[in-house]
Amino acid sequence: MEMMAKTRELRNGLTRRLHLSLSLSLSPSLPIPYLGEEGKKFFSKILPFVQELILQLPVQFADAKSIPLLRQGYPAKLTLTAHQCAVILACAFFDLLPSGRNCPELAFAGVFSRCEEHSKCLLHYFFRLAVGGISERNVSFHRLVLKNAEEFEPQEDTKLTEFKVLPVGHMIEDADGCLQADFANEWIGGGVLQAGCVQEEILFLEKPECLCSMLFCEVMLANESITLVGAERFSKHTGYARGFKYAGDFKDKTPLDPKRRISNVIIAFDAIVAFSVLVKGKMKDERITFLTKNLDWWRVRQWMSLYTCNLCKNHLSAIMDADSVP
Repeated sequence: MEMMAKTRELRNGLTRRLHLSLSLSLSPSLPIPYLGEEGKKFFSKILPFVQELILQLPVQFADAKSIPLLRQGYPAKLTLTAHQCAVILACAFFDLLPSGRNCPELAFAGVFSRCEEHSKCLLHYFFRLAVGGISERNVSFHRLVLKNAEEFEPQEDTKLTEFKVLPVGHMIEDADGCLQADFANEWIGGGVLQAGCVQEEILFLEKPECLCSMLFCEVMLANESITLVGAERFSKHTGYARGFKYAGDFKDKTPLDPKRRISNVIIAFDAIVAFSVLVKGKMKDERITFLTKNLDWWRVRQWMSLYTCNLCKNHLSAIMDADSVP
């Protein structure tokens, strides 16, 4: 009886939100392509599927402590099933999620109303699940913290591992079996839901399960990074920044690890931004001075991101032992 009451309450809340969300995202004056065949697909497949996902919330998260906050200063990890990730993102579809004081806001209404290419990626994710089902696998989220970062002393005799340099035209997202660096905003996800579209945002659009981290990962401190393990890639793209375009479906054939996660590791750490500036009528490139001044900071952040993940066993593989998180 209690479960039925929760389901009715959630259904009533969904109904109240439905009109507002649709009026925001389906207005004819907006660029989202819901006419013709795309419109039929949306109303016949995507929308009913997303509604059904939301109604599964009481079952998928029966434990009130299923989604703890990964707080600043405390190393922690959280593993969700792919089904739980889908339910969270369905709630974001209708702006049903709370926003924490130190967490980014996870809501799709704004991006649906402004960003056509972003919307295509997100809607394709739900369409794929609607027609193909949700696979039985897991996605892990880790907060890594380096204590006493100011006392970090790198080993001067440590040798670089082997690496490959690929020509222009190869995308980070297409790298197979590699650890992926997310040159992130301190707020995980960056501007992915506010029309941002550079490296981090593209990564999160093609792998929407990464977006779940925005719900429970507080803003990163200077000695922290966030690691995402097992997010599936659903889309392809072309272009970058304002030239970004959704380019169709992507079938992720990466094998699963022993914990039923796709063997893909993304390490997000707050990147330094450097620009050329105008000084007395002349352009002055501040990047060299800026990066030199912050070189030690970069070394600490990268060492913390990689070493704590225990990746040194095989530098060409993205396989990691999640239990190595402190």
